Amino acid sequence: MAYNAVTVQSSATLIVPANNRRRQLILDNTGTADIFIGPDSAITTSNAPSLRAGSTLVFDANFNRGAIYGIVVTGTGTMAYWEMSE
Repeated sequence: MAYNAVTVQSSATLIVPANNRRRQLILDNTGTADIFIGPDSAITTSNAPSLRAGSTLVFDANFNRGAIYGIVVTGTGTMAYWEMSE
């Protein structure tokens, strides 16, 4: 298991790297800013879905084993994650 809290900037920020052994990934937006998330550093606040402040999202391995990037409109946000692997 791996876990961390990442400060997400107004430019694409790597939240969690790809992991082919991932079984589950929990993203928890613990900050006050909405964080837009996507699979690569080409994400913007207009082409990615947002995870609202205070919200949690759970991915299983059938959905995503790739990297997750985040970006905020202005300032910074905080995304905590827990990753369970084989």
